[in-house]
Amino acid sequence: MNENTNLIDAAEGAAILIKAAGPIVISSKCVITKADGTVDIKEKTSLCGCGASANKPYCDGSHKNVSINQL
Repeated sequence: MNENTNLIDAAEGAAILIKAAGPIVISSKCVITKADGTVDIKEKTSLCGCGASANKPYCDGSHKNVSINQL
């Protein structure tokens, strides 16, 4: 086990990974309330961290086509 695994275990299920110039990955059950008030319940999801997704708040992979200077 690595140090990150131990931290996740200590947090009792809360697992959020913020990738540089990429998505915010939530690896545990979560409730997402969107700007329009709709609510999604997800077991695992990736949120847009670059601002380029056409499917906000979710990541659609657009960060792969955005240069680091545009972020």
